Order: sequence, then structure tokens, then C-alpha cells
Amino acid sequence: MHGCFWHRNEGCRLASNPQTRTDYWEPKFARTVARDARARDELSKIGWRSMVIWECQLRDLELVGEQIKSFLEFDPARL
Repeated sequence: MHGCFWHRNEGCRLASNPQTRTDYWEPKFARTVARDARARDELSKIGWRSMVIWECQLRDLELVGEQIKSFLEFDPARL
């Protein structure tokens, strides 16, 4: 679960940029996004699949439930 603001959900209105102290916020956001990417890569390297659910997606719990179900039912042998 990623908060849209902190983890920078591109295109989401919740990921607005602060108007002050941009010299502080921009590098902070960049580090968070880079850390998220590294974490997903590391999980993948050890054989784990991961799924990101964005804060804004929680407005439609039925859709999120279907996405989770689909993720959990994924069978790579069917590829």
C-alpha cells in the first residue's frame, strides 16, 4: 500500500507538489521512489512477486479486491 503523496503516484491529484521548500521535498520524494524501486527489484530477485495498491485506488474497494484476487490467482506456468 502506497500513499499517493509520499510515493508519488504519477498523475494522481493526491500527489501534489508542495509550493514551499521544493529544495527539500523534491530530493525526499526522489529518494522514496528510488527506494520503492529497489525494494521491488530485490523482492523480484529472490523470487517474490509484489503488487502496489495506491491510496487513491481504495475509493473503489470492489475493483481493488478484483485486482488482488487476480494477482493472487496468477499462475506463471500458464504463460
